[in-house]
Amino acid sequence: MNTISFAEIVKLSDRELLACVQVLADKEREATAALIAHLAVMDERRLYLSEGCSPLFTYCMRVLHFSKSAAIGGWRLHA
Repeated sequence: MNTISFAEIVKLSDRELLACVQVLADKEREATAALIAHLAVMDERRLYLSEGCSPLFTYCMRVLHFSKSAAIGGWRLHA
């Protein structure tokens, strides 16, 4: 994973900063879509049960440490 420190971020030019923000937003959308797809398959397989959670919503909150709103939001997208 390629990370950049805050000290390095503040040194970016305006153009570089705008470009980085766009790239990060694109990556975040891709990661979210992939996570939702993986969670959907996990739900079909009911793998959360072996982790002591039911339903998957509980798994998202207890194991993945999602906020309640994030767990609900993911299921609205999945449904």
